Amino acid sequence: MNRITNCLFQLLWGATILVSCGCLSRVAETNGYSSGSYKTVLTNDMNDLSKATVQALEDLNIPVQTQFNGEFIGVINALTAGDVDVTIELNRLTEGSTQITIRVGRFGDRQRTMKIFRRIRDLLETATR
Repeated sequence: MNRITNCLFQLLWGATILVSCGCLSRVAETNGYSSGSYKTVLTNDMNDLSKATVQALEDLNIPVQTQFNGEFIGVINALTAGDVDVTIELNRLTEGSTQITIRVGRFGDRQRTMKIFRRIRDLLETATR
């Protein structure tokens, strides 16, 4: 019995190390700019975030081409003056939190992406005051 308990303890200890080293670093990678897209989680309802996103694109003179808002996902497609595609995906995580992913162009444009995100964030902050 002691041998089995010791073996189980070692297995659990090893699994804990793997999870804390491997999985937590993966979670950290999902936020921020990577592979041409910016992804983060905001503490806003998806509907409010969708409205702020459309307003931000209008403010930046990036006309919205198509917009889909479902119960759990939303997609907004826009086109810059230089015919560069802008795709913004919204994923409802909970009632009050939404993951947003912004991609500008085929290979990504970090400067434009962050400009769009900052405008969305500013609109959300203004709305909550």
